[in-house]
Amino acid sequence: MPDQKMETVLKEIKKLTDACYGNEKYWKVKEMELLPPASESDIKALSKDLPFPLPPSYIEFLKLHNGCMYFWPKMYLMGAKGETRKIIIDELQDAEEYQTQRIFERIKLEKSRLEEKKEIKKAEDLIKFLLDDEKQLGQEKHSAKELTPKLIEYYETPTKNQKPLFLPHHLVFGTGKNGTFWVFNEKHKNKDGEYAVIDYSYDVGINEEYQDFGAFLSSTLKDLQERVEKKKYVLES
Repeated sequence: MPDQKMETVLKEIKKLTDACYGNEKYWKVKEMELLPPASESDIKALSKDLPFPLPPSYIEFLKLHNGCMYFWPKMYLMGAKGETRKIIIDELQDAEEYQTQRIFERIKLEKSRLEEKKEIKKAEDLIKFLLDDEKQLGQEKHSAKELTPKLIEYYETPTKNQKPLFLPHHLVFGTGKNGTFWVFNEKHKNKDGEYAVIDYSYDVGINEEYQDFGAFLSSTLKDLQERVEKKKYVLES
């Protein structure tokens, strides 16, 4: 998406978002705030700190705006530095702690399930494959230092009800500070270097996936247009 078109889409998203926030008081937000442009040096510094290179479209976004406060629906888009960058860092630290616990809880549950089915050998093999010491399961609290590539791969294996991601190992660019995240899917990369965008939550895992950041913005705009039209909100000129 060319930067001129992106800015037009972002301004339209802001206009519609502000109308929703103005009429839906439960959001407790007055308006969406697109921040001033990020500098080239700050964008380069950010790129060095990330697990994967930024896609070109998000670099263009940062050149226009150093992140966004209260993007629809009350989300924060990562800037190269400043408050929105700190929000993402803080949320990823919380995610690391929370998901580390979940990894070991999942192993415990699977071990118990196998033992209940009298599949003792399978339970033993699972523990031997994943852990250095079965005593780890007896710990009340776990540290990310205990994690290995095998454990993370095990956690990210889709289940019947969920497609989990270990968020600290992925490129998270948005959060609602409530267990919801927007993530670039580095496994789905096109010839232009653009990643697919994942709508992710702790409860469900992967909710939805968009072709790229431009498609994500276009979808957000469409959803807002339908919402405003359905609720007959009056837009400010």
